[in-house]
Amino acid sequence: MNLNKTVSNGWRCTPSAHTLNLPGGWVEKKYFQSICTGIALTRGSVNCHNSYPNSPKKDFVFDDVMESTLVKLRID
Repeated sequence: MNLNKTVSNGWRCTPSAHTLNLPGGWVEKKYFQSICTGIALTRGSVNCHNSYPNSPKKDFVFDDVMESTLVKLRID
């Protein structure tokens, strides 16, 4: 499954796998990481985000990134 594309609900995900080595070399943990971004796919979504009263950005357009989430899971 290729997650490096827009999925049907408007999220784009870019997965990667890493190994974390801490100083001293005695701890090695592997983890999966993905940054998923919420994409403006409908006029209603764009209008809703542009109407947030406390938002510093009021000029979202179609296909803009409107939010993001970092997902990190430890692999044992």
